[in-house]
Amino acid sequence: MKSFKTPTEERLAKRMQKRLAKIGFKLVKRGEGYAILVFNEVVGSWIEADGMSPVPYSLSVEDVIRLTHEYVCEAEIESLAA
Repeated sequence: MKSFKTPTEERLAKRMQKRLAKIGFKLVKRGEGYAILVFNEVVGSWIEADGMSPVPYSLSVEDVIRLTHEYVCEAEIESLAA
């Protein structure tokens, strides 16, 4: 069995970070978890991707994977509709 120098969580986070970057999102470490950000041109800065959270939140790797798949699918649907 292949052994890795980095923990599984870090490898998964890096993979999701690359997928999110392709569609204009950013994955950042926040506390014990992660946050998914999107650039808001009106505000001129990065904000929570859901845009509705009044306070910063922290996501587990499992949540990041699930949301990444959702955001990528939404981006693919939008590109097909255009």
